[in-house]
Amino acid sequence: MQKASTALVAVALLLVGLHGRSAAQDGAKTNPRSRKVPELIKARVNAAQQAHFPPSRRLDPPASNSFRVAAVQFGGHNIEELGERHGVEALGGLVRRAAKNGARLVVTPELALQGAPEQDPRVGTNVIDSSAYQPAGVIGSMGRLARSLGVTIVFHTSTLGNRLPPLGEAKAREHRAFKYDLNRLKPEDAKKLARFRELLLAEARRPRRERFDAALAVDGSGKVVANHHKFHSEWTMGTRGTSLEHSCFMTPAGKIGILVCADGQEALKKMPKNPRKPDKKLLKEFIDKPDLAAIAYPTMWMARGPGNMWRWKSVNQQSILAQVTRAWVIASNNNDALGVGGGIYRPDGTPVESSINDRPEIHYADLPVVSR
Repeated sequence: MQKASTALVAVALLLVGLHGRSAAQDGAKTNPRSRKVPELIKARVNAAQQAHFPPSRRLDPPASNSFRVAAVQFGGHNIEELGERHGVEALGGLVRRAAKNGARLVVTPELALQGAPEQDPRVGTNVIDSSAYQPAGVIGSMGRLARSLGVTIVFHTSTLGNRLPPLGEAKAREHRAFKYDLNRLKPEDAKKLARFRELLLAEARRPRRERFDAALAVDGSGKVVANHHKFHSEWTMGTRGTSLEHSCFMTPAGKIGILVCADGQEALKKMPKNPRKPDKKLLKEFIDKPDLAAIAYPTMWMARGPGNMWRWKSVNQQSILAQVTRAWVIASNNNDALGVGGGIYRPDGTPVESSINDRPEIHYADLPVVSR
């Protein structure tokens, strides 16, 4: 199962690259001149390129009327740099540093932890007390870490739901992996894609279970307070997320919702001209939540846009998402991605902290506590 999952991820990255090259070629035909980059966006990108926030830095304690949040930048290649052997240990070290600096909510990147799929937990499940979640698993280990630190952690993992009948080959062949002509690809790419097709067809013949790209929020007691199923899932054939009913949780700073990477990408297509009119229903639901204070946003930003490349830089997208939703965005990006960079952004899109690099870092912001 683990080997198949690794193969799915590897070929998904290949498909993203193929799509990016194809889109860039189409863009070159239809839009030979890149649009002028807005000066404000350019300034933010330049500032992010210069910024560096070492994970070991010390901050003053947060004020009594503020709620400190942290976004961790981390990737698999950072494990050796941090002197750790295992992803959970290395990422856990960064979470501990954030908690030591006063963070009460820590957001970690998409695909930072790649364990075997575990049972999809209901909101309210205490993963420490449940026998379904072992200490060595991703969910159990992060739940125990959250309890030991007394903080809420948002992390991405793979979960399994209900049992389903076989998908069937006809449905499997609708996957975009079958839309490419192998004869027009490089031999090594064609070989990888052919193998991926075989895996898809083999999986389609077997009984299966719902599989989710899930971002869980586990609080300081080890209880799941939110379970967001990624709607726009590129790397599994799993069932799409259901509703946003369990994608939000309460904090002293107000209600915080969860989106994962491509869930928020439609915000790009309407910026900067029409920032309040994205196409996707999911994003619209978030925009229509007047009480949404912030978005916890784990990402592994891969996209490369045609022509107007500035729109697809990670820190631009994060800033735009904040403007579209009119909420704080706590963006934790995976340093193994093609579009590195993360940060925390105010509802108007201005960054509190952001940076573009592939080093492990922690970004912080103090959100105002909601008066009651």
